[in-house]
Amino acid sequence: SLGLIAVSVVFGLVGSQAIRQSTAMVFEERLVLARTVTHQVDNYLAHVQSEVNHTAAQVAQAMQAERGDEARAAIHDLHEHFSLYHGFGDLCVITLSDANGQVLWSESSALRPAASLFDSPARPQLQAALESAQTVMADGLSPNLDGRYALWLATPLRKAGETVGVLTAEFAVER
Repeated sequence: SLGLIAVSVVFGLVGSQAIRQSTAMVFEERLVLARTVTHQVDNYLAHVQSEVNHTAAQVAQAMQAERGDEARAAIHDLHEHFSLYHGFGDLCVITLSDANGQVLWSESSALRPAASLFDSPARPQLQAALESAQTVMADGLSPNLDGRYALWLATPLRKAGETVGVLTAEFAVER
């Protein structure tokens, strides 16, 4: 009977050790998966940001030359690209505003020209882009005008070293 107790204790210790090791392995696997997904999302967002920055440069150049149709065409092409290539469809809204936040043009029917982005959920990104003169991406999701949660990206438009407008991209997320 003493031998049976000793075997039971050893079996319990070995079993406990096996459970700790398997739990640690599962945890490590999940961390590796989380790092991989995070890296892929970061790369994807960097790619989207570079596309918005490229379009912002085209829009700024067209606006400097007072070619509004070219500016709108560049924005529309970006929206089409996001819809077809990235599959955003109506989940993506691109808006052009002046340095005061007044909407000049938008893909959204909710944002009519003369509306103010300072009265919209994009306000923090718009203000940050105007103040920093750099592209700003939201730290998290915030509600948009349609009540869905969205990620915001705002890129300032520069003319002779001065910010004259902001190109804002909103990417709604279905939960």
